Amino acid sequence: MWYPSGVTATLLTDGVAHTGSRSSDHQLSVLQNLTDLLRHTFSSQFVFPVLGHEDPNPALGQSYREVADLWRHWLPTEALHTFNKGGYYTIEQKIRKLRLVAINTNLYTGLGGDEEDPKDQWAWLESVLDKSRRNKETVYLVGHIPPGVDERQSGAFLSHQAAFLERFNTRYLLLVRKYSDVIVGQFFGHLHSDSFRVVYKNNGRPVSWMFISPAVSPRRTPSGANNPGLRLYKFDTDTGQVLDYVQYYLDLMAANQRDQAEWQPEYNLSSYYGLNEVSPASLNNLAESFITLEGRPLFDRYYRANSVRLHHNSDPRACDSSCAYNHYCAVTQLDYTDFRGCLETEPSAFSSRATLQSDFSATTILLCAFTTIGTVSTRMEWASFIVKPNNASVVHVQVADLPPGNDAILFFHMPTTPGGGIVNHRQKKSGKRAC
Repeated sequence: MWYPSGVTATLLTDGVAHTGSRSSDHQLSVLQNLTDLLRHTFSSQFVFPVLGHEDPNPALGQSYREVADLWRHWLPTEALHTFNKGGYYTIEQKIRKLRLVAINTNLYTGLGGDEEDPKDQWAWLESVLDKSRRNKETVYLVGHIPPGVDERQSGAFLSHQAAFLERFNTRYLLLVRKYSDVIVGQFFGHLHSDSFRVVYKNNGRPVSWMFISPAVSPRRTPSGANNPGLRLYKFDTDTGQVLDYVQYYLDLMAANQRDQAEWQPEYNLSSYYGLNEVSPASLNNLAESFITLEGRPLFDRYYRANSVRLHHNSDPRACDSSCAYNHYCAVTQLDYTDFRGCLETEPSAFSSRATLQSDFSATTILLCAFTTIGTVSTRMEWASFIVKPNNASVVHVQVADLPPGNDAILFFHMPTTPGGGIVNHRQKKSGKRAC
Protein backbone atom coordinates (compact mmCIF):
# COMPACT_ATOMS: atom_id res chain seq x y z
CA MET A 1 0.00 0.00 0.00
CA TRP A 2 1.39 3.40 -1.00
CA TYR A 3 1.21 6.51 1.16
CA PRO A 4 3.05 9.86 1.09
CA SER A 5 6.17 10.15 3.19
CA GLY A 6 6.20 12.32 6.30
CA VAL A 7 2.76 11.26 7.54
CA THR A 8 2.41 12.10 11.25
CA ALA A 9 -1.07 10.74 11.91
CA THR A 10 -3.88 8.95 10.12
CA LEU A 11 -7.63 9.27 10.58
CA LEU A 12 -9.80 6.19 10.12
CA THR A 13 -13.56 6.52 9.78
CA ASP A 14 -16.48 4.57 8.29
CA GLY A 15 -14.81 1.22 7.67
CA VAL A 16 -17.98 -0.84 7.20
CA ALA A 17 -20.21 -0.81 4.12
CA HIS A 18 -23.59 0.96 4.38
CA THR A 19 -25.78 -2.09 4.01
CA GLY A 20 -28.09 -3.94 6.32
CA SER A 21 -27.39 -7.27 4.63
CA ARG A 22 -24.19 -7.91 6.58
CA SER A 23 -24.18 -9.77 9.87
CA SER A 24 -22.62 -8.44 13.04
CA ASP A 25 -19.78 -10.94 12.80
CA HIS A 26 -19.10 -9.96 9.18
CA GLN A 27 -18.96 -6.25 9.99
CA LEU A 28 -16.58 -6.80 12.88
CA SER A 29 -14.43 -8.97 10.61
CA VAL A 30 -14.24 -6.14 8.06
CA LEU A 31 -13.21 -3.69 10.78
CA GLN A 32 -10.60 -6.16 12.04
CA ASN A 33 -9.08 -6.54 8.56
CA LEU A 34 -8.97 -2.77 8.04
CA THR A 35 -7.49 -2.22 11.48
CA ASP A 36 -4.76 -4.81 10.84
CA LEU A 37 -3.95 -3.23 7.46
CA LEU A 38 -3.59 0.27 8.88
CA ARG A 39 -1.66 -0.95 11.89
CA HIS A 40 0.83 -2.70 9.63
CA THR A 41 1.09 0.13 7.07
CA PHE A 42 1.33 3.00 9.55
CA SER A 43 3.27 1.17 12.23
CA SER A 44 5.23 4.27 13.29
CA GLN A 45 2.39 6.82 12.99
CA PHE A 46 -0.52 7.71 15.22
CA VAL A 47 -3.87 6.43 14.01
CA PHE A 48 -7.01 8.11 15.35
CA PRO A 49 -10.09 5.97 14.63
CA VAL A 50 -13.51 7.63 14.40
CA LEU A 51 -16.81 5.79 14.26
CA GLY A 52 -18.50 5.77 10.87
CA HIS A 53 -22.16 5.41 10.06
CA GLU A 54 -22.22 1.63 10.57
CA ASP A 55 -19.36 1.14 13.04
CA PRO A 56 -20.96 -0.37 15.06
CA ASN A 57 -24.59 -0.86 14.11
CA PRO A 58 -26.90 -0.88 17.16
CA ALA A 59 -29.55 -2.65 15.08
CA LEU A 60 -27.24 -5.68 15.00
CA GLY A 61 -26.72 -5.60 18.73
CA GLN A 62 -23.12 -4.43 18.45
CA SER A 63 -21.55 -2.55 21.35
CA TYR A 64 -18.88 0.13 21.46
CA ARG A 65 -16.82 -2.18 23.63
CA GLU A 66 -16.42 -4.67 20.76
CA VAL A 67 -14.99 -1.97 18.50
CA ALA A 68 -12.87 -0.52 21.30
CA ASP A 69 -11.28 -3.93 21.71
CA LEU A 70 -10.14 -3.77 18.06
CA TRP A 71 -8.66 -0.30 18.53
CA ARG A 72 -7.19 -0.66 22.03
CA HIS A 73 -3.59 -0.43 20.74
CA TRP A 74 -4.33 3.09 19.39
CA LEU A 75 -6.29 4.51 22.32
CA PRO A 76 -4.98 5.26 25.83
CA THR A 77 -6.88 4.10 28.91
CA GLU A 78 -8.86 7.32 29.45
CA ALA A 79 -9.91 7.41 25.80
CA LEU A 80 -11.02 3.77 25.96
CA HIS A 81 -13.19 4.59 28.97
CA THR A 82 -15.32 7.18 27.12
CA PHE A 83 -15.25 5.16 23.90
CA ASN A 84 -16.70 2.15 25.68
CA LYS A 85 -19.49 4.37 26.97
CA GLY A 86 -20.48 6.24 23.83
CA GLY A 87 -17.96 5.88 21.00
CA TYR A 88 -16.17 9.21 21.65
CA TYR A 89 -12.79 10.17 23.09
CA THR A 90 -10.07 12.81 23.26
CA ILE A 91 -6.28 12.61 23.05
CA GLU A 92 -3.95 15.47 23.88
CA GLN A 93 -0.40 16.24 22.86
CA LYS A 94 0.70 18.02 26.02
CA ILE A 95 3.98 19.44 24.75
CA ARG A 96 2.31 21.23 21.83
CA LYS A 97 -0.96 21.93 23.67
CA LEU A 98 -2.85 20.31 20.82
CA ARG A 99 -5.94 18.20 21.44
CA LEU A 100 -7.89 15.91 19.11
CA VAL A 101 -11.55 15.41 19.99
CA ALA A 102 -13.31 12.53 18.23
CA ILE A 103 -17.09 12.65 18.49
CA ASN A 104 -19.69 10.01 17.71
CA THR A 105 -21.99 11.77 15.26
CA ASN A 106 -24.24 8.71 14.97
CA LEU A 107 -25.78 9.74 18.29
CA TYR A 108 -27.21 12.88 16.66
CA THR A 109 -28.94 11.17 13.73
CA GLY A 110 -31.61 9.50 15.85
CA LEU A 111 -29.62 6.41 16.77
CA GLY A 112 -29.20 7.85 20.25
CA GLY A 113 -32.91 7.49 20.97
CA ASP A 114 -35.04 10.25 22.44
CA GLU A 115 -32.48 11.44 24.96
CA GLU A 116 -31.47 15.09 24.94
CA ASP A 117 -27.88 14.09 25.65
CA PRO A 118 -27.28 10.64 24.15
CA LYS A 119 -24.53 8.79 26.03
CA ASP A 120 -23.74 12.10 27.81
CA GLN A 121 -21.66 13.22 24.83
CA TRP A 122 -22.85 16.86 24.93
CA ALA A 123 -21.84 17.32 28.56
CA TRP A 124 -18.52 15.59 27.95
CA LEU A 125 -17.77 17.63 24.80
CA GLU A 126 -18.44 20.97 26.46
CA SER A 127 -16.32 20.03 29.47
CA VAL A 128 -13.42 19.06 27.18
CA LEU A 129 -13.66 22.32 25.21
CA ASP A 130 -13.95 24.37 28.39
CA LYS A 131 -10.87 22.67 29.83
CA SER A 132 -8.98 23.28 26.58
CA ARG A 133 -9.82 26.97 26.75
CA ARG A 134 -8.57 27.22 30.33
CA ASN A 135 -5.38 25.34 29.42
CA LYS A 136 -4.87 27.46 26.27
CA GLU A 137 -4.99 24.40 24.03
CA THR A 138 -5.97 24.24 20.38
CA VAL A 139 -8.50 21.62 19.29
CA TYR A 140 -9.12 19.53 16.19
CA LEU A 141 -12.75 18.42 16.21
CA VAL A 142 -13.21 15.21 14.22
CA GLY A 143 -16.39 13.32 13.34
CA HIS A 144 -17.87 11.26 10.55
CA ILE A 145 -21.22 12.88 9.69
CA PRO A 146 -21.06 16.68 9.26
CA PRO A 147 -23.78 19.02 10.48
CA GLY A 148 -25.80 20.91 7.89
CA VAL A 149 -27.03 19.46 4.60
CA ASP A 150 -25.66 17.53 1.65
CA GLU A 151 -24.57 20.10 -0.94
CA ARG A 152 -25.35 17.73 -3.83
CA GLN A 153 -29.04 17.40 -2.96
CA SER A 154 -30.62 20.20 -4.95
CA GLY A 155 -34.08 21.69 -4.88
CA ALA A 156 -36.39 22.24 -1.94
CA PHE A 157 -35.03 21.27 1.47
CA LEU A 158 -35.97 17.67 2.25
CA SER A 159 -35.37 15.60 5.34
CA HIS A 160 -32.92 13.24 3.61
CA GLN A 161 -30.57 16.17 2.96
CA ALA A 162 -29.95 16.45 6.69
CA ALA A 163 -28.30 13.80 8.83
CA PHE A 164 -28.48 15.42 12.28
CA LEU A 165 -31.82 15.82 14.01
CA GLU A 166 -32.61 19.54 13.87
CA ARG A 167 -32.29 20.16 17.61
CA PHE A 168 -28.90 18.46 17.66
CA ASN A 169 -27.75 20.33 14.56
CA THR A 170 -28.63 23.63 16.25
CA ARG A 171 -26.91 22.63 19.47
CA TYR A 172 -23.72 21.60 17.69
CA LEU A 173 -23.47 24.93 15.87
CA LEU A 174 -24.04 26.86 19.09
CA LEU A 175 -21.21 24.93 20.73
CA VAL A 176 -18.84 25.60 17.82
CA ARG A 177 -19.61 29.32 17.94
CA LYS A 178 -19.08 29.39 21.69
CA TYR A 179 -15.66 27.72 21.48
CA SER A 180 -14.50 29.01 18.10
CA ASP A 181 -11.46 30.55 19.79
CA VAL A 182 -10.33 27.05 20.77
CA ILE A 183 -11.38 24.97 17.75
CA VAL A 184 -8.79 25.47 14.99
CA GLY A 185 -10.24 22.92 12.59
CA GLN A 186 -13.15 20.52 12.04
CA PHE A 187 -12.87 17.43 9.87
CA PHE A 188 -15.70 15.26 8.57
CA GLY A 189 -16.53 12.73 5.85
CA HIS A 190 -19.69 10.68 5.17
CA LEU A 191 -20.90 12.53 2.06
CA HIS A 192 -18.28 10.98 -0.25
CA SER A 193 -17.80 14.44 -1.75
CA ASP A 194 -15.09 17.10 -1.51
CA SER A 195 -16.46 20.24 0.11
CA PHE A 196 -16.13 22.61 3.04
CA ARG A 197 -18.32 24.56 5.46
CA VAL A 198 -18.10 27.93 7.20
CA VAL A 199 -19.67 28.71 10.59
CA TYR A 200 -20.63 32.30 11.44
CA LYS A 201 -21.38 34.27 14.57
CA ASN A 202 -24.83 35.84 14.80
CA ASN A 203 -23.33 39.10 13.48
CA GLY A 204 -22.24 37.33 10.28
CA ARG A 205 -18.54 37.11 11.11
CA PRO A 206 -16.96 33.80 9.98
CA VAL A 207 -15.45 32.09 13.02
CA SER A 208 -14.86 28.43 12.17
CA TRP A 209 -14.45 26.08 9.22
CA MET A 210 -14.98 22.43 8.37
CA PHE A 211 -13.34 20.34 5.68
CA ILE A 212 -15.38 17.46 4.29
CA SER A 213 -13.08 14.88 2.75
CA PRO A 214 -14.11 12.57 -0.09
CA ALA A 215 -14.15 8.81 0.43
CA VAL A 216 -11.82 6.04 -0.64
CA SER A 217 -14.96 4.12 -1.58
CA PRO A 218 -16.48 5.14 -4.96
CA ARG A 219 -19.99 4.61 -3.66
CA ARG A 220 -22.77 5.67 -6.03
CA THR A 221 -25.65 7.56 -4.43
CA PRO A 222 -28.76 9.33 -5.78
CA SER A 223 -26.93 12.63 -5.32
CA GLY A 224 -23.82 11.55 -7.22
CA ALA A 225 -20.70 9.41 -7.17
CA ASN A 226 -16.98 9.96 -6.76
CA ASN A 227 -13.53 8.78 -7.65
CA PRO A 228 -11.63 7.44 -4.62
CA GLY A 229 -9.75 10.15 -2.73
CA LEU A 230 -7.15 10.50 0.02
CA ARG A 231 -6.08 13.73 1.69
CA LEU A 232 -2.78 14.77 3.26
CA TYR A 233 -2.93 17.81 5.58
CA LYS A 234 -0.02 20.07 6.40
CA PHE A 235 -0.13 21.78 9.78
CA ASP A 236 2.04 23.89 12.05
CA THR A 237 3.31 21.55 14.74
CA ASP A 238 3.69 24.43 17.20
CA THR A 239 0.30 26.13 16.85
CA GLY A 240 -1.83 23.36 15.37
CA GLN A 241 -2.96 25.67 12.56
CA VAL A 242 -3.76 23.86 9.32
CA LEU A 243 -1.57 25.34 6.60
CA ASP A 244 -2.61 23.44 3.49
CA TYR A 245 -3.53 20.05 2.12
CA VAL A 246 -2.92 17.93 -0.96
CA GLN A 247 -5.82 15.93 -2.34
CA TYR A 248 -4.91 12.62 -4.01
CA TYR A 249 -7.24 10.62 -6.21
CA LEU A 250 -7.61 7.45 -8.25
CA ASP A 251 -9.04 7.94 -11.74
CA LEU A 252 -11.38 4.95 -12.02
CA MET A 253 -11.86 5.25 -15.77
CA ALA A 254 -8.12 5.33 -16.42
CA ALA A 255 -7.51 2.53 -13.92
CA ASN A 256 -10.02 0.28 -15.67
CA GLN A 257 -8.60 1.08 -19.09
CA ARG A 258 -5.02 0.37 -18.00
CA ASP A 259 -5.92 -2.42 -15.59
CA GLN A 260 -3.73 -0.64 -13.05
CA ALA A 261 -4.52 1.64 -10.12
CA GLU A 262 -2.36 4.76 -10.07
CA TRP A 263 -2.91 7.31 -7.30
CA GLN A 264 -1.90 10.85 -8.19
CA PRO A 265 -2.20 14.38 -6.80
CA GLU A 266 -5.46 16.06 -7.76
CA TYR A 267 -4.83 19.53 -6.37
CA ASN A 268 -3.18 21.57 -3.65
CA LEU A 269 -5.68 23.65 -1.66
CA SER A 270 -3.82 26.97 -1.51
CA SER A 271 -2.75 27.10 -5.15
CA TYR A 272 -5.96 25.57 -6.53
CA TYR A 273 -8.16 28.24 -4.98
CA GLY A 274 -5.58 31.02 -4.62
CA LEU A 275 -5.77 31.08 -0.81
CA ASN A 276 -3.12 32.85 1.25
CA GLU A 277 -4.18 31.03 4.41
CA VAL A 278 -6.63 28.47 5.75
CA SER A 279 -9.01 30.49 7.90
CA PRO A 280 -12.74 31.12 8.33
CA ALA A 281 -12.34 34.48 6.56
CA SER A 282 -10.50 33.07 3.54
CA LEU A 283 -12.95 30.19 3.10
CA ASN A 284 -15.86 32.61 3.49
CA ASN A 285 -14.41 34.72 0.68
CA LEU A 286 -14.06 31.62 -1.47
CA ALA A 287 -17.68 30.64 -0.84
CA GLU A 288 -18.94 34.16 -1.57
CA SER A 289 -17.13 34.11 -4.91
CA PHE A 290 -19.27 31.15 -5.98
CA ILE A 291 -22.29 33.39 -6.57
CA THR A 292 -20.53 36.08 -8.58
CA LEU A 293 -19.76 36.06 -12.26
CA GLU A 294 -16.10 36.80 -11.58
CA GLY A 295 -15.95 33.84 -9.21
CA ARG A 296 -17.49 31.32 -11.59
CA PRO A 297 -14.05 29.91 -12.58
CA LEU A 298 -13.38 29.19 -8.90
CA PHE A 299 -16.75 27.51 -8.54
CA ASP A 300 -16.03 25.41 -11.63
CA ARG A 301 -12.81 24.24 -9.98
CA TYR A 302 -14.71 23.44 -6.80
CA TYR A 303 -17.36 21.54 -8.76
CA ARG A 304 -14.77 19.41 -10.55
CA ALA A 305 -13.18 18.55 -7.21
CA ASN A 306 -16.54 17.91 -5.54
CA SER A 307 -16.86 14.48 -7.18
CA VAL A 308 -13.07 13.95 -7.19
CA ARG A 309 -12.98 14.49 -10.95
CA LEU A 310 -15.30 11.63 -11.76
CA HIS A 311 -15.66 12.28 -15.48
CA HIS A 312 -19.43 12.31 -15.99
CA ASN A 313 -20.10 14.02 -12.65
CA SER A 314 -17.53 16.81 -12.68
CA ASP A 315 -18.38 18.84 -15.80
CA PRO A 316 -19.15 22.37 -14.51
CA ARG A 317 -21.51 22.92 -17.45
CA ALA A 318 -23.85 20.43 -15.77
CA CYS A 319 -24.21 22.77 -12.78
CA ASP A 320 -26.36 25.80 -13.60
CA SER A 321 -26.90 28.83 -11.38
CA SER A 322 -29.48 27.04 -9.22
CA CYS A 323 -27.09 24.15 -8.70
CA ALA A 324 -24.25 26.52 -7.82
CA TYR A 325 -26.46 28.42 -5.40
CA ASN A 326 -27.47 25.18 -3.69
CA HIS A 327 -23.78 24.46 -3.07
CA TYR A 328 -23.28 28.00 -1.76
CA CYS A 329 -26.20 27.69 0.67
CA ALA A 330 -24.98 24.30 1.93
CA VAL A 331 -21.46 25.67 2.48
CA THR A 332 -22.49 28.85 4.30
CA GLN A 333 -25.83 28.05 5.98
CA LEU A 334 -25.52 25.02 8.24
CA ASP A 335 -28.59 25.84 10.30
CA TYR A 336 -31.60 24.18 8.66
CA THR A 337 -33.84 27.24 8.92
CA ASP A 338 -31.10 29.45 7.50
CA PHE A 339 -30.53 26.98 4.67
CA ARG A 340 -34.20 27.08 3.73
CA GLY A 341 -34.12 30.87 3.79
CA CYS A 342 -30.98 30.91 1.67
CA LEU A 343 -32.61 28.82 -1.05
CA GLU A 344 -35.54 31.21 -1.14
CA THR A 345 -33.23 34.15 -1.90
CA GLU A 346 -31.69 32.51 -4.96
CA PRO A 347 -33.29 34.73 -7.65
CA SER A 348 -31.94 38.01 -6.24
CA ALA A 349 -28.52 36.54 -5.56
CA PHE A 350 -27.82 35.94 -9.22
CA SER A 351 -28.51 39.47 -10.47
CA SER A 352 -25.09 39.52 -12.11
CA ARG A 353 -25.71 36.38 -14.15
CA ALA A 354 -29.20 36.48 -15.54
CA THR A 355 -32.58 38.18 -15.63
CA LEU A 356 -33.70 38.27 -12.06
CA GLN A 357 -36.90 38.40 -10.07
CA SER A 358 -36.71 41.28 -7.61
CA ASP A 359 -38.53 41.14 -4.31
CA PHE A 360 -37.39 44.38 -2.74
CA SER A 361 -37.74 48.10 -3.26
CA ALA A 362 -34.63 49.44 -4.95
CA THR A 363 -33.21 51.65 -7.62
CA THR A 364 -30.53 50.57 -10.04
CA ILE A 365 -28.09 53.03 -11.62
CA LEU A 366 -26.54 51.66 -14.78
CA LEU A 367 -22.98 52.26 -15.91
CA CYS A 368 -22.18 50.78 -19.30
CA ALA A 369 -20.96 51.53 -22.84
CA PHE A 370 -17.97 49.77 -24.25
CA THR A 371 -17.17 49.69 -27.95
CA THR A 372 -14.89 47.26 -29.73
CA ILE A 373 -12.33 49.06 -31.84
CA GLY A 374 -10.53 47.99 -34.97
CA THR A 375 -9.81 44.29 -35.24
CA VAL A 376 -9.40 43.61 -31.52
CA SER A 377 -12.16 41.79 -29.65
CA THR A 378 -13.01 43.40 -26.34
CA ARG A 379 -14.47 41.79 -23.24
CA MET A 380 -17.26 44.03 -21.97
CA GLU A 381 -17.60 44.86 -18.29
CA TRP A 382 -19.92 47.19 -16.48
CA ALA A 383 -21.30 47.69 -13.02
CA SER A 384 -24.78 48.32 -11.70
CA PHE A 385 -25.29 49.91 -8.29
CA ILE A 386 -28.22 48.44 -6.41
CA VAL A 387 -29.36 50.97 -3.82
CA LYS A 388 -31.65 49.79 -1.05
CA PRO A 389 -32.98 51.88 1.87
CA ASN A 390 -30.18 50.87 4.26
CA ASN A 391 -27.68 49.25 1.95
CA ALA A 392 -25.75 49.89 -1.24
CA SER A 393 -23.95 47.15 -3.11
CA VAL A 394 -22.09 46.92 -6.39
CA VAL A 395 -22.66 44.04 -8.74
CA HIS A 396 -19.93 43.59 -11.33
CA VAL A 397 -21.07 42.03 -14.57
CA GLN A 398 -19.02 40.50 -17.33
CA VAL A 399 -20.12 39.10 -20.68
CA ALA A 400 -18.46 37.14 -23.42
CA ASP A 401 -16.11 38.59 -26.02
CA LEU A 402 -17.77 40.65 -28.72
CA PRO A 403 -16.62 40.64 -32.33
CA PRO A 404 -14.72 43.72 -33.58
CA GLY A 405 -16.69 46.82 -34.52
CA ASN A 406 -19.78 46.15 -32.40
CA ASP A 407 -21.37 48.28 -29.74
CA ALA A 408 -23.53 46.98 -26.93
CA ILE A 409 -26.30 48.48 -24.89
CA LEU A 410 -27.59 46.86 -21.73
CA PHE A 411 -30.23 48.38 -19.57
CA PHE A 412 -31.36 47.11 -16.18
CA HIS A 413 -34.31 48.59 -14.37
CA MET A 414 -35.35 47.75 -10.83
CA PRO A 415 -38.85 48.94 -9.89
CA THR A 416 -38.89 51.39 -6.99
CA THR A 417 -42.31 50.34 -5.79
CA PRO A 418 -42.57 47.86 -2.94
CA GLY A 419 -42.97 44.29 -4.12
CA GLY A 420 -40.50 44.59 -6.96
CA GLY A 421 -40.86 42.83 -10.26
CA ILE A 422 -38.84 41.38 -13.08
CA VAL A 423 -35.58 43.06 -13.98
CA ASN A 424 -35.73 44.02 -17.63
CA HIS A 425 -32.72 43.90 -19.86
CA ARG A 426 -32.13 45.01 -23.40
CA GLN A 427 -29.15 44.36 -25.62
CA LYS A 428 -28.11 45.98 -28.91
CA LYS A 429 -25.18 44.80 -30.97
CA SER A 430 -25.04 47.44 -33.69
CA GLY A 431 -24.82 51.21 -34.01
CA LYS A 432 -22.25 53.85 -33.31
CA ARG A 433 -23.06 54.72 -29.73
CA ALA A 434 -23.79 52.80 -26.58
CA CYS A 435 -25.98 53.97 -23.66
